[in-house]
Amino acid sequence: MNFDGTKISLQAQSLGNAFVKIEDAANNSYTLSVIIKYREFANAIVQRKYIITGDGLTVGDKTKLENEIKATDFTDKYLFTYKDAENSIGSVCVWNKDNKTKEYNFTNELIKLSEENAILIAGEYKLHEYNKVTIQGENYSEVLYVTRSFFSLIGTRMNNFPNPTYCYIKDLTEQYKSVYPKAEHIYIIYEVMSTLKL
Repeated sequence: MNFDGTKISLQAQSLGNAFVKIEDAANNSYTLSVIIKYREFANAIVQRKYIITGDGLTVGDKTKLENEIKATDFTDKYLFTYKDAENSIGSVCVWNKDNKTKEYNFTNELIKLSEENAILIAGEYKLHEYNKVTIQGENYSEVLYVTRSFFSLIGTRMNNFPNPTYCYIKDLTEQYKSVYPKAEHIYIIYEVMSTLKL
């Protein structure tokens, strides 16, 4: 703890709760309660969009594939707990639509791609810079491309509809490629509202 004459600064040594007693020269005192914990962000999915491309796919193929994806797309919310200063590792609780949760570990990596290596998502929209979030657990693996550069992807919003904080892009191409070999790209786009949990 340091006092520079006008303010007090505290340096955390570990996670947990602490009480700090502050006393002046006149014996006035105040006890400050301090809680040290990891940063947590709750990320609720407010809307989802399915993108399926492939010149060889019929309208019927696309409809069938989209219905298959919707039938297994139960994710409703993510709660990320960051466990280092760089926000590169941590744990995540994943909620489904039945309010059931499972906890996994994740890594977070900032990716910057050149124009020639950018990932084509839909139309003319390409992903140049994003955070690659890899979620892993026993018998579970998921990769999310997290981006703030998404307005051309999700389209125009009405005034009474809030813009999302992030878009989470989930690439399902490899998962369905063996059944739908003519598919070029298969994505779920989650429009996410993020809040810091205090």
